[in-house]
Amino acid sequence: MGRFTPGRRAQDITASYVTAVDADTWIAAGAASYVYGSSALGPMRSGNLPAFSQRQAAQQFASTRGGVVVSAENITPELLQNLSTTPRHRH
Repeated sequence: MGRFTPGRRAQDITASYVTAVDADTWIAAGAASYVYGSSALGPMRSGNLPAFSQRQAAQQFASTRGGVVVSAENITPELLQNLSTTPRHRH
């Protein structure tokens, strides 16, 4: 928080949303299921943490693209730092 919004605290956040892959809509970040460690790349061609509105859809994604399903309360700063920052795409 201090880096992007000086003077604010995490407790000041009133709502957070993510785009659900399976619903193509915004959902509450705390209600989503996420897939950690899949082959999906983020917009900067690094690791990704796709969000799903339905846990079953996240499990199906993980079974085809790898990774494990985690809930919002299991996402830690360490988990986010472990997302690959090295591009996996090669020409």
